[in-house]
Amino acid sequence: RDYDDGIIIDRGYELTTTSRALYAEEVNNVCIIFLDIVGFSRMSLELKPIQIMDMLHDLFGRYDNLCDRHGVLKLETVGDAYVCATNLLKERDDYSPGDEYLHAKDAALNALEMAK
Repeated sequence: RDYDDGIIIDRGYELTTTSRALYAEEVNNVCIIFLDIVGFSRMSLELKPIQIMDMLHDLFGRYDNLCDRHGVLKLETVGDAYVCATNLLKERDDYSPGDEYLHAKDAALNALEMAK
């Protein structure tokens, strides 16, 4: 066991606090989309904090709606970064023969609409 800032961490990566550890699995055919706002640092110097928060709330809310529409899973937002993925937790069940990469089309359409 390791002791890090009062949290006991087992070598099996299971935290002994109320948190639960996540274990990586092998997943095939996953698309990950990373979005970052160009010029955000400059923008954050010029705008008031409440304006930045309102802008991010509005923008990420629109991204969330697009993800829902295209079957894309939102993974994380950190600052001005938005991360989402397709086919990560649940494979599509509407594949036809030859359509096993349909989730990539979903990811591309989602990313194109996010860029608008």
